[in-house]
Amino acid sequence: MEADDLMAAIFPALAACQENVTGPIEIPDHPVVRQTLHDCFTEAMDVAGLTTFLEQLRAGEIETRFVDSVAPSICPRRS
Repeated sequence: MEADDLMAAIFPALAACQENVTGPIEIPDHPVVRQTLHDCFTEAMDVAGLTTFLEQLRAGEIETRFVDSVAPSICPRRS
């Protein structure tokens, strides 16, 4: 019950009937939301590392290959 109240306080538009909600959900500037986004981008995902990887891939510094295999490959980690 308290979690529902907190979500309604942070996302008041989501407390309304969802059949009437249109368009994208605006992300509120709230401490809980900021912390959640930070945790997702830095702990659950490595967004900075992904950005670096994509930049290196685009620059041609990293080469990719397709390998048809029945098991995943094991790549050594670089230091």
